Amino acid sequence: MKKRIINILAGLLIIATSYSLYSCNQENIDENTSSQYEDLVFKVSINNTSANSRAASDNKQSWVKGDQIYASIDASSSNICLIEFNGEDWDVKKLTEQVSFSNSGKINAVHADKLSYIEGKVTTFGDIIYTTAGTYKKEDNIVLINLDLNNRPLSKIRIKGVPDGFYLDGIKEFTELDISNMSWSESNSKGQLCSELENENDYTYYGLIKNDNNNTTIKLINGKGAYYQKSFNKSLEIGKSIIIDGPLINNEWIAEIPLEGISANNQTILIMGETRSINDFITYNPSNATNKKVNISSSDESIVEVDKDGNIQGVTIGDAVLIVTSEDGNYKCDVNVSVKDITSFISVEMTGTSFVITGGGAYYGREYTIKNSGDYNVYLTEIGTSNFTDINKTLDAHSSLIKSLYFNFNVYPTVTVRFTYNGKAYEIHN
Repeated sequence: MKKRIINILAGLLIIATSYSLYSCNQENIDENTSSQYEDLVFKVSINNTSANSRAASDNKQSWVKGDQIYASIDASSSNICLIEFNGEDWDVKKLTEQVSFSNSGKINAVHADKLSYIEGKVTTFGDIIYTTAGTYKKEDNIVLINLDLNNRPLSKIRIKGVPDGFYLDGIKEFTELDISNMSWSESNSKGQLCSELENENDYTYYGLIKNDNNNTTIKLINGKGAYYQKSFNKSLEIGKSIIIDGPLINNEWIAEIPLEGISANNQTILIMGETRSINDFITYNPSNATNKKVNISSSDESIVEVDKDGNIQGVTIGDAVLIVTSEDGNYKCDVNVSVKDITSFISVEMTGTSFVITGGGAYYGREYTIKNSGDYNVYLTEIGTSNFTDINKTLDAHSSLIKSLYFNFNVYPTVTVRFTYNGKAYEIHN
């Protein structure tokens, strides 16, 4: 009877733990070494009460099914087991072919956002917690495992507003692990391996950034030589975290965005007498390039003139070519410019008639349609012959306006429309 009671008690798993860690996924565990122990029963106790000691990129407050811990028995790289949470209890499986427990000993253990074991190598990704002071004790066929996962080898850096295609430079990441002495080989993927997207353009990075006299410099780079950089009067120590606003939110970052090319826009009409910036006629790639300085020359200065500040002015009606060369990268493009008179886009014509009898006599109405066929808004001031009627209304690009004038019978006078553009006065006639 006593032996039966002992066997029943040995079959119970007791979990005494404060749960406050992030879940992870196991990958590529050799099937022939990932088997249950047939002759041992495990009681696993994981004590983790420190609020700063959890792999918590999603702020989980308890273990979830699938969470995993790799444990090296007696600091041996050939004596490794997997401790996995099944939703209620912990299952202990073999990772290496030979796993044995003495009467008692030490355990190195690691938990991370993501773990893998391939051909004898342990790899960790993301947030990591570990212990080198775990213990086990064997009593008959019962193994008591105690782990206190309260160490973190890295810091946590969240940047809100990271431009697309940019990565965190100079971050020492922790991936390939020698679990026998709990040390990671240095790696630097610019944050691409040990990072996760929190929200749109918000990333959390896990690793270490070099500090210089309590001053930390964060540098975001891309593969084309562009970078954003900002220094903070804060030391990022192991186990610490920082949340900062990135370049998409905070404009205090030092930026260097190389120019990759320039091209001519489709719209290359210049109004005679008008001065425009070359930026109205070319496109920069990327649009946020740091150095947008260009040199400009005109094929015909009598038609298009370039001033000392790089602005262009339409001198006379005609066509000319602007040769544009960027200071950054020496990129070139030709801009074909046509100089037009603003009056060529504004027209007036009679489009209708009417008849009105008043006490003063009979009058014939004439409807005049004023059209703007250009891409420029003009301001109509008045319309008339010798006597003018006020209009005082903007005529938008590609729009029209109808005004009526009244004359004696069989009178078809020349009608004048007056307008302004860019502060200059113009007039047209039908």
